[in-house]
Amino acid sequence: MRNIIIIKTGLSESLALDHQKSIISLGDILSSTPLIDFFKEDNIFWITSPQGLPLLDGIPELEKVLTEKEAELYSFPKIDLILNLERYAPSLTISKETKVFGFSFLDPNILHTSSGKENFKYVKERLETQGKKSLQDFIFYILGQEFTGETYKLSPNLSEQLPEVSYDIGFNWKVGEKWPTKEVSLEKWNELEKSLIENNYSVSWQEGFNDLKDYVRWIAKNDLLITNDSLGLHICLALGKRNICFFGPTDSQAIWTYGLTEIVTFDVPNNYDCLPCYSNTCQMEKKCTEFLDTSKVMDLIRKNVTKAL
Repeated sequence: MRNIIIIKTGLSESLALDHQKSIISLGDILSSTPLIDFFKEDNIFWITSPQGLPLLDGIPELEKVLTEKEAELYSFPKIDLILNLERYAPSLTISKETKVFGFSFLDPNILHTSSGKENFKYVKERLETQGKKSLQDFIFYILGQEFTGETYKLSPNLSEQLPEVSYDIGFNWKVGEKWPTKEVSLEKWNELEKSLIENNYSVSWQEGFNDLKDYVRWIAKNDLLITNDSLGLHICLALGKRNICFFGPTDSQAIWTYGLTEIVTFDVPNNYDCLPCYSNTCQMEKKCTEFLDTSKVMDLIRKNVTKAL
């Protein structure tokens, strides 16, 4: 049995060309958890951020979950393989005998893959031309494998003893600091709520802004979640919960949705050739999210949530 270290803190997004540390991406951490199934015969040590720790803590397949600071002081057994999914060099002493996959500790533009050293940008472009845009496709390529639908894992501290469904629709309306361009206006959400109530659907608005456990429990209470490309989407995928997701600034093909997601794009004018922009600032006169057609969302809700007559 091998000893494996996975480094995924969320301080950089693995598929982003920018390799500077930034606001935490918890969704990127969850998207990496299918690796747990891949390495299920090994002892897995996962190095993450303090913010990411609650997502992973207590997952039985993980030998140990540590923050970077804890890892600096931890006495690891002899490590056979390190998979670094961060675009920066973590403070970790590496033995010459340890096999390293993922991003180089010396150059964030270099990947160590099963084929040897490769340029990250070229690998990303090559996979995209093959229709392999998801983080899972990318990670499994690094290991010389094909992603075959291995599922998310979520801490049992968050995913066990969840409440029963008590609302038809949940509005995951808030966006994080990192991607303000994803925000759909409250005017659109209110318009959608009005249509839902007129059609006898029960609606709940996002809870748990400052507590991850409360947030997961709120998501569990909804039969269907309406969200943007955000942590809410990834928690739905981890819980096996159906959702409707808005995509504009980011690419829907970059998310492996396991057949749980109805994708909604915005009905933008022809001159919006900037999408997906992957930008946190919008250069257009009107944000793409303002072109949301709520009637299309209602059609998808009717398709996915059956109301008793």
